[in-house]
Amino acid sequence: CDGEVDYGEEVRDTDILLVLDASGSMTGEIRAVTQALSRFGQHFAAEDAIHWGVIIGPTRLPNPENEASQLEVLSLVSNISPFQQFFADFVALDPGDFDGGLEMHIDAVMLALRNLAPLQVDLANRDWVRGVVSIPEKDAFIINWRQNTDRIIIVFTDEDEQSYMNPEFHRNDLSAALQAAPNTKMYTFALAFYGWDELAIASGGQNFNLTPRADEMYD
Repeated sequence: CDGEVDYGEEVRDTDILLVLDASGSMTGEIRAVTQALSRFGQHFAAEDAIHWGVIIGPTRLPNPENEASQLEVLSLVSNISPFQQFFADFVALDPGDFDGGLEMHIDAVMLALRNLAPLQVDLANRDWVRGVVSIPEKDAFIINWRQNTDRIIIVFTDEDEQSYMNPEFHRNDLSAALQAAPNTKMYTFALAFYGWDELAIASGGQNFNLTPRADEMYD
């Protein structure tokens, strides 16, 4: 009766963090992701209860220490924030810049969980392998989850679970961190023969088909 479409129930306070594979092999899929998420996000734009964030990687930047090489970069593009702020950062992304090769997405999720499951995420004794960096730097890469919210992490990738920390994180580390993080589920858009689907289901989430068709992605 207020002119807004809803489902007859109150939306719980929820923080949604997107982790987007920005590797060169994801060109078609990432365009479908951005189109579908733009449509999906607009549907919930008026919901103050939902806040959003996005991590992308790997992209590439010139290596200041070696002009002949490039750095592989994981970037916190938008920390958890209201929709309009998040959406401005999100639509400013250019899929043409998504050209990295080292898919550090286990690391991305572990960084996201560091303040939710601190006993399971040991970052004090880890650092990026040579040639990999993050923006912000590892010690400042902290997701500003709100207190007492539901938390959803959505990973979009066409590669298996990889870590470029030294020592590297493994699937069992990620699984333990997800289980320990309160009110947190992971959903994935990934190929089924990798392990992302099992990790998502074990966290209480679900895996969906990764496709270059925006309408299928949205559905």
